[in-house]
Amino acid sequence: MNLKAFKWAVGALTLNLVALSVSPALAGFTPPSGLGAPPTTGGGVRSGSCSPADAMAQPGLSSLVPAVSPEGDWSVTTREHPDFFVYVPAVAAESAELVVAEFVVRDNEWNEIYRSSVELPEEAGIVKISLPETEKGLEVGTQYRWHFALNCAANERGISNEIAVEGWTQRVEASEFAPSLVSELDTTTDRDLAELYADRGIWHEAVSTLAQLRAANPDDATLATQWNELLETAGLSHLVELPLLTSASEF
Repeated sequence: MNLKAFKWAVGALTLNLVALSVSPALAGFTPPSGLGAPPTTGGGVRSGSCSPADAMAQPGLSSLVPAVSPEGDWSVTTREHPDFFVYVPAVAAESAELVVAEFVVRDNEWNEIYRSSVELPEEAGIVKISLPETEKGLEVGTQYRWHFALNCAANERGISNEIAVEGWTQRVEASEFAPSLVSELDTTTDRDLAELYADRGIWHEAVSTLAQLRAANPDDATLATQWNELLETAGLSHLVELPLLTSASEF
């Protein structure tokens, strides 16, 4: 190899090493272990439609909960008042037959923890619904089942319908569930937080952190890549290209 070719090869290798050193950490999801399976499969859909157009929507109403295990997956959180995410198709929001959307959280003994009507977005997209700080928070070790429903008015035959998605959530103590997490949070940048949470199987915080960053930086290609990786590794690849909207308005 002559000197010119050697210098070119060294330069190319240097560029490759620099590129690798600045590559973003991908927020790949690792399912939590040791929690067993939820009582029912999470992320289920109660089928139906409010109109013929609604029935044709693909994807339809969807919950952003892990879908890795056939037995069902827990959505884990360390927070008393976590955020929940659902995809609402445009036809549902635009349907004249739609009466109200509702969000409900119950514990595993079916005690109602929280119920609220939710104002739907005017366009299709993924929306965030928060458990308000003013409400009773989730307790460590308790299993919670939540659902988001579109309640449709009765049709000409007097038949009403409900379309719903649901999921199972469990709050854990961070210091026990992932002992190194507490100290790592103090030294982790905002952009790497989602990757840290996803790697520990803490789904709610991983999604919420990335969604907040993407909302503040909608044109950031690195964040878009991290978002796609998170959803794909959680079994939600069909939701990757869907727009992320601002929070659903509760009233």
